[in-house]
Parts: sequence; C-alpha cells; structure tokens
Amino acid sequence: MNRRKFLAGFGSLAAASATAMGTGAFTSVDAERTVNVAVASDENAFLGLDTLDSSNSDEFVSLNGGTLGIDISETTAGGAGVNMNARTAFDDMFQITNQGTQRAVIYIAYDPEDAQSGFMPDVDSDRLDPNASNPTPELGLEFYEQDDDPMPINHPEGRDRINRSVILDSGDSQPMGIAIDTRDFDANPDEPLFDGSVTVTTLGLK
Repeated sequence: MNRRKFLAGFGSLAAASATAMGTGAFTSVDAERTVNVAVASDENAFLGLDTLDSSNSDEFVSLNGGTLGIDISETTAGGAGVNMNARTAFDDMFQITNQGTQRAVIYIAYDPEDAQSGFMPDVDSDRLDPNASNPTPELGLEFYEQDDDPMPINHPEGRDRINRSVILDSGDSQPMGIAIDTRDFDANPDEPLFDGSVTVTTLGLK
C-alpha cells in the first residue's frame, strides 16, 4: 500500500523449526541492518502525481516543493468560485501514473470534516451505496477518471468497501478531472466548500 509515504517491509531473514533450534531457542534477537528508502517528489514517486498540459491544470493545479496542490477558489480572469446550485466540471486537471512495478488499484480518500457540513458524504452515508433505497451518487467534490464514462474514485476515510477506484498497469497513466456539485446544497459563499487534504492510495495487485 502506498499513501504517498514510503514504508519498508521485511520478510524473514532466516527460518528454522522449533526442533532444529532445540533447547537453546532464543527469546529475542537485535540485528542491525542497513535500510535505504528514497523519497521522491510527487511527479517522480512510485505513485506519480503531476500536472497536465491543459488550461485547467495551468489555472488551478501547481507543484510546490514537489507536492501537488489544487486551488479552485479564483481565476486569473476574475472568477471567485463555482456556481451555486450547479455541477461544475473541470477536465484534465492532473495525472496519476503507476510508476511502480506491478498493477495497482488507486483511490482517493477525504475527510468530510474538511468540507462544509453536509457537502461531502460521511462514511455511513447512503449517497455512497448504489444498492440503497434512494441513493444519491453525487459526492459534492468528485475526482473522476477522464474517459468516456467518467466515474469518481474518491470516498470518505474509513470506508471499508472500496467501490470507487481506478486500476493502472505498471507505467500507465490516468488523467483526472474534478467536479463540484452544489445542487440541493445550501452552500455558504463566505466559507470554502472544501479546504483540506486528500490521500491518494495505491494497492499493488499480483
């Protein structure tokens, strides 16, 4: 699992049966080993996050200190936010690339507490369940695959069932768009709709 942090995992260095170890079995062993873990900027890491050569990416997405950032609060042409009671979509915002060595499932998790109350569904919301009696698929803030059938790949932190994700083979990239849906939501124009961070996670597949 990669959450844009890098963890070192260790297998067994040596194995022996209890019989082979006999009565001299040890209680604990401390063995010092050298470990080298490299940290890369977002565009160069195993889970690559990068800007795109597009007008939307140029306007709203940046790489600062190697970290991808998104700001849809204003434009250089004088705009000051998305429309009330509307769904506003921004295609070609950024790109996710699997720069690891195996096929991977990738999804984005958010904290509903970073949004205006009620704007983003929490972990138990029927808005995330396609089998609910009256499901509402809109998330408020959606990170969607840029293809012929765009689907959001984000859900709240703590969601056990991952039903929103994208699968990328090693070396493949997926352009991503962002949609903001304020329909049926009484937004406060004096506060950000969402102001926080999201976690992009990749799970390696065999």
